Amino acid sequence: MSRETIRILCVDDEPNVLKSLKRIFLDEEYEIFTAVSGEEGLEILHEHDAIQLIISDYRMPGMDGVAFLKKVYERWPDTIRIVLSGYADTASVVDAINEGHIYKFISKPWNDNELRVNVCNAIER
Repeated sequence: MSRETIRILCVDDEPNVLKSLKRIFLDEEYEIFTAVSGEEGLEILHEHDAIQLIISDYRMPGMDGVAFLKKVYERWPDTIRIVLSGYADTASVVDAINEGHIYKFISKPWNDNELRVNVCNAIER
């Protein structure tokens, strides 16, 4: 019995962060998509309806991570949503959890192993 390939969408306005995220999951059997904005992320989701997990930056120009993930939740409520941010204050975390129905809020810089474990746990749930 073959297992379905897990698709992950990483959204961040910094190309180096996207490269780092792809590198973290290089040895995993995940299909990784990247987007430099919430708008581009939504386009990818419309093209590839079966994305199981999203890792999104919190602060991005235009549509921020919470607004992006709120739209994701409205259209794809079963998609797991994780926020990465270097600007974690309590109000941001509460907004992200309440509005975007976030599974996890992870601070930048992240620990690669912890991020891998969090993604694995999220997918298994």
